[in-house]
Amino acid sequence: MPRDYYSDLEIKADASHDEICQAYRRLALRFHPKFSIMDEKTTHHHFSIISEAFEVLSDPMRRAFYDKFGEEQLKQGFFHKGELAGGYKFHKNPLEIFEKFLCKYNPLADIVDLTGEHAHGTMFGYQFQAQNYQLTHPPEPVYLEVECSLEEIYNGCSKEIQYYRSLLNQDGRTTREVLANKIVQIRQGVKDGATVVYKKDGNQAARFDNSDLVMIIKEVPHSRFKRKGNDLVYTQYINLSQSWSFKGVHLITLDSRRLYIPIDEVITPKTVKVVEGEGMPIQFDSLKGLKNKQLLQPYKDRGNLIIKFDVEFPTQLSIEELKKISELLGENEENGDRAN
Repeated sequence: MPRDYYSDLEIKADASHDEICQAYRRLALRFHPKFSIMDEKTTHHHFSIISEAFEVLSDPMRRAFYDKFGEEQLKQGFFHKGELAGGYKFHKNPLEIFEKFLCKYNPLADIVDLTGEHAHGTMFGYQFQAQNYQLTHPPEPVYLEVECSLEEIYNGCSKEIQYYRSLLNQDGRTTREVLANKIVQIRQGVKDGATVVYKKDGNQAARFDNSDLVMIIKEVPHSRFKRKGNDLVYTQYINLSQSWSFKGVHLITLDSRRLYIPIDEVITPKTVKVVEGEGMPIQFDSLKGLKNKQLLQPYKDRGNLIIKFDVEFPTQLSIEELKKISELLGENEENGDRAN
């Protein structure tokens, strides 16, 4: 469901810039880890929500684009001076946003003395020379959706991906955003929505270990096959006349083999042919007893290929065609009676 940044800050859509800042200030004092009475996870969740909303609405260009096109388009990309600019991305850095807000607007000067010795060691971080400041939360993992074709999942493959991660600067405290490359291995039979974790390849933050890179597999729909668990479903389209004399199914498998499945029966819309061992490689989580080296070997166990038939019935038939069909059906019925 699309985010409503105005509701996140508890303001109206026509709020002024000052009202946006005041709302963020009020909510930041409620949800900041130094002040919140809620548990750490809930505090961080709410603090992140209002920080993202403020980061969008306090920027005139982002706000204007969001008002017109909404959150999804804002994050996909937007035009600026005739060129498509990169989409907005919230980097889950609420404390950094809060400190920048303090530096620019100094809204808490009436609450806390930010000058002289009282500024040192306070909650306001390194911008105010707080050498004892520590992050309350470790860096967030990097979540990345990786699209894979059914062929790639069937055969297994290597893919080079790019993603943004936060790295520490030389001062060991602040971070910068960099574009990273990673060669990832897609194992045979991995399921749609499965996660692959690369330890410590995510974000960095002062005083914490690196977070993880978490890849989420997204299976791209295939033009010929539909996956159902470990099975593959293939639909063969035929017309009514073929249903009486159809000899077999010719198809190209996901590993580029030519496969022929003979058919020796009259085809109806309910006919199903099962070919054992021609489905997807069995998902590797069912092979937990195997060692790592064994897991890298080609899988011998596979699901089944399920062939269904879509029989196209004619919308109109001539009298002669109806007579032929009637004769054929009558002959079959007569033969059946004789057999009995």
